[in-house]
Amino acid sequence: MDVLQGFVTHIMYSEHKQLLQYGVYACSGILVPLSFCTFSVSGTSNAGFNAMLTTLLNITHAVASHHVVQNGAVHIAVGFLIGVSGMLAMVNLMAAIFWGQLSGCVAVAADIPGYTCTNTGTYSAVSFFSVLLFLSQVAFTGAVAMWRGEVINHEDDERRYDGVSQSDHGQHMSSVASVDL
Repeated sequence: MDVLQGFVTHIMYSEHKQLLQYGVYACSGILVPLSFCTFSVSGTSNAGFNAMLTTLLNITHAVASHHVVQNGAVHIAVGFLIGVSGMLAMVNLMAAIFWGQLSGCVAVAADIPGYTCTNTGTYSAVSFFSVLLFLSQVAFTGAVAMWRGEVINHEDDERRYDGVSQSDHGQHMSSVASVDL
């Protein structure tokens, strides 16, 4: 009980950037069993490739999120991370709904082209882990949106304008000829 209380206290007093890192770790932790389940359902007709692609996108997202949160990034990269995180959360919601519906399939004796119902337990597991991933990504996306100022690397903004003086702008503007139409 003391370990749990110590962990909760640590979470409560952690910095926002550290909490975002924990969010990336949570998503990555959910991806491990989801990946194994996805390998198991990859042979499912009309859906196996989609499951594999979604899992690969989630793994890529976890790696990119870790990099952005750990090292910081410019405004556009953090905004891109927020947008991609939100869209991927919706993809995971759709996957959860799809695999949840498919878990209720009934095996038939006849061979129907494009119909597979072999691993209903694994279909349920994919749905379950997709729901967990959806919830953790929604929380992560909201946290990144709220605390984006702590992830944005402002040093890059200052370096971008090195060597550009304010007086140069006025000189260039005075040499531009106007055009009457």
